[in-house]
Order: sequence, then C-alpha cells, then structure tokens
Amino acid sequence: MANNRKITEIIADVPNEIFNKAMLDAGVSYQNTTTVMSGLSQTCKPLNLFFEQPLANRMLVTLCQAVLDDHREQARKIINTNPNLLCIPLPNVIIESKFTFQRFYDVSPLMIAVKRRQIEMMKLMIECCDQSLEVKQATLAKSKILFAGSLYPTQLNAEGKEEIVIPPNYAKFAKELIDVFSEEGFVGGKLNEKTTLALQLLFNTLLPNEAVKLEDYLDVELFLLALYQAYYDHFNTFQNWDQRDAFCIRVIGLVQSVLSPETAKIFCEGLDDVVTALSNGKERKLSEQALKHLLKDGTAFYRLSRYSQAGQGANFLCGIYARGFGVTAGDLPHLAAAWRSYVEQKLQTCKTYAARAEESVSVVRDFMR
Repeated sequence: MANNRKITEIIADVPNEIFNKAMLDAGVSYQNTTTVMSGLSQTCKPLNLFFEQPLANRMLVTLCQAVLDDHREQARKIINTNPNLLCIPLPNVIIESKFTFQRFYDVSPLMIAVKRRQIEMMKLMIECCDQSLEVKQATLAKSKILFAGSLYPTQLNAEGKEEIVIPPNYAKFAKELIDVFSEEGFVGGKLNEKTTLALQLLFNTLLPNEAVKLEDYLDVELFLLALYQAYYDHFNTFQNWDQRDAFCIRVIGLVQSVLSPETAKIFCEGLDDVVTALSNGKERKLSEQALKHLLKDGTAFYRLSRYSQAGQGANFLCGIYARGFGVTAGDLPHLAAAWRSYVEQKLQTCKTYAARAEESVSVVRDFMR
C-alpha cells in the first residue's frame, strides 16, 4: 500500500522516532540523545533548523526540572542562553521531582518557582533577565515574575496586625488527623487500621499517583503551618506522649519531606539559625552539607524513594536544630514558632516583590509611550 504522507511530514517525525523512542529503547540516556541532537544541529544549517524545535523543547523540560529541584546553576545557564523559556508552558509533559517525588503537568519554569515560593530561584530569574535581555524585554519579564509571586493569604487580627490565614479545609484536615491519632493504642506495636487509612489518605494527598496542576496542589507550607497550629490548639486531645510523638513523626515528618528543596536546605542548616539571621537582617550562608539536603548528623532529609518505609515521615522528623532521630513532640513548640517566623518573613519578601512589580509596570508604560 502506497504511503501518501508527504516526505516533509515523514522527516518531521524523525527526531521523535529516533531520538525519543529508538535510542531510548536501545538504552541510550535522554541526556546523551540530546547531546547527539545538539552536535548534529551544529554541523549545517538544514540540520540546525531540523533540530531547533526538538532541542528547544528538551531545553524547556530540563529547565523545568532544574527549577523544581532547585538546581540553580543549571537553571542559570539555560535561562542565560534562552531567557524567553521562562514563561513558556509545558502542557503535555509530566515533571517529577527527584527529591520529593511530586508530579506536575502543564507548568512553566516561572510558575514552578512562584507557586512554590522559591525565593532564591525567583531572584535568579530576575538577575538573568537583567543580564540576558534588552532593557524593555527585561522589564517586561521581571514584571511577570514579580506579579506572579504567590502571597500567603492574610487578614488583620484583633490588634490590627496582618497575620497569615490558614485555609479552613487545611485546619479541618489537620484536626481530623489529630483525632485519629488520639485513639491510637499501638496494639502489638503497630498502628491500627483507622490510623493506617488516615496516613494513606495524607500520602495520596501529598503524592497522588496521577500528576496534578500546580494550582490544584496542596500548599505544603501553609498545610505545615496548619498542622503546627492544630497541634498547639488540640494538644490535650491526645491521651499520651506516644500518640503525640507518632503524630509528629508520621504526619508532620511526612509533610516536611515534600517541602521544596530550597526550604529543605534551610531545615538542614537549622531553621532556628536561619530565622535568627533573617530577623537580624542578615543572610545565613548554607553549609555544603545542607546544600546536599543532609542533616547535621549526615541523615538525609528526603526519603530514598516514593514509597520508602524509612526516613523522615516514617521513623523521624527534622527538628529546629537540623536533628532527626531523637526529636520528639516536646520539640514541636520551638519548631512551630520558628516556622511561623520563617513564613512571615517570606511573606514580607513576596510583598516587596509585588511592590517592585508595580514599579516595573510603570516603567513598561513609559516604554510604550
């Protein structure tokens, strides 16, 4: 039977058939196939044009992965090469964090950074815009970055001070988890069926099997704040310290284990030290160990795999001083206070960004005149 497809259509499928299927099926890594495509694209103009779009798509995927996992230098190199990738959506590709195992789709590099409040990545993006784009383009790009900054919801309290509002559904979920653990008897040293099912629901909420959109995903930082607050508010709902310890490790530890890598590094440096430095207007330099997501005793902050039965959320949680094993429910008030201080300072940074966005828009309007 004759093939009626045009030769141009057949050729257009070559990168997909060879580099996205055949070579990968043969065991050639994604990175190496990209290297081959890049090398061929530099040999002549026809091949350069031929591979231009496939390489751009791969570069966008790599950038999204770098932003998601806080690989700042890799992100910087890509953005400096092609800053226009920042706001381009990646609709049909699933990106999974190598650390938290969260899966997202329909993202852009900018969306990942701002929805997860990755302050350092946002700073990097702004710097790259300044260095890689003309003034007008840079101003437009920065205004998008700044305006996209995701603020915590706030309201004025009885004293007229602004405070972060915990969503009612987060508070309700946190209280339900406390109620379940307050009935746990640890018969035979194991959790009962009701507690096990509650933990499975929490796990599925944090790490659903199907990829989700970022805007539909739980705000992990706010939910962690909700858990700390619920623990304080309903402390006496627990019947003993065994229940409190189990709740802190199995619930709070699991939630901490899906915090963004940028925030994980701060926990590994010591939340108390970082918050104190920020309160004094200083920036705490992170150690090499913290940059590798390791606690001060060398324990990994993140679990080794998606379904790992060991690590944070299974048999320890990270405390205020970057310790894991040995941290108990008795340490939680200090950890909760430091976390609230941290997110409040983060809110002020986001608000500063929003104010700068207004300035950027004014500059853009001047350009347009």
